[in-house]
Amino acid sequence: MVLLNALDGGSGVHPMVGPGSSIADPKQPDRLSPELGGYARADAASLLRPWDRSLGPNPATRRNPAVAEAYVREALASDPEAAATSPPSMRAPLGALEDSFLDAVSEALR
Repeated sequence: MVLLNALDGGSGVHPMVGPGSSIADPKQPDRLSPELGGYARADAASLLRPWDRSLGPNPATRRNPAVAEAYVREALASDPEAAATSPPSMRAPLGALEDSFLDAVSEALR
């Protein structure tokens, strides 16, 4: 089994996805905010942002533009409702985020 980005065995505090983070319920910090809903919208810029951060300065010079365009095109095409939004954006399910939040909660309780 491969766990990508697993929080198990890490710090008991995770500022981005753990209790008290911006995605936690302000009234119950050890619970995910119900206002997040089941998915987030991701437009072309937000799809590329994590990749850009991993590439360092001048990310556009460190990747093939055709690959980035194909990635955005296929990601947006995966959601039949993407074209109905402005700018076009796909729905990204938040189940993995919830899993990470719950992992952080259980890590904080250890």
